[in-house]
Amino acid sequence: MPWITTRRLNHLQAIADMYAENARGAWKAQRSAITNAAKIAERFVSADERTRAVEKRLDRVLRACAGYRATIRKRDQRIRALEARLDDLLGLNQQGVRDGAMWQERRTDKPKQVAP
Repeated sequence: MPWITTRRLNHLQAIADMYAENARGAWKAQRSAITNAAKIAERFVSADERTRAVEKRLDRVLRACAGYRATIRKRDQRIRALEARLDDLLGLNQQGVRDGAMWQERRTDKPKQVAP
């Protein structure tokens, strides 16, 4: 067995201690990275769940909006139909009434506009 000097032994022991310390530091860094990755994954899953909830609410709101618009369209059509029936009932659709619809614009005694 070869002999080594005390100085060489101390030097090799210092190198071994340095390697051991570096390994412990790497393990701490790895454990920290794994912990951080787990926290980030939890946040991502939580954000994904919140996004899904918002998507569901948005879909529900869009369906409700489409329903409201359809209801408004049906209401407007019914109003137009009822107005047309009322005009027919009151005789407002007769040709004489239609001819006199613009009577104010055809007036002969219409006042002229004066420039300010």
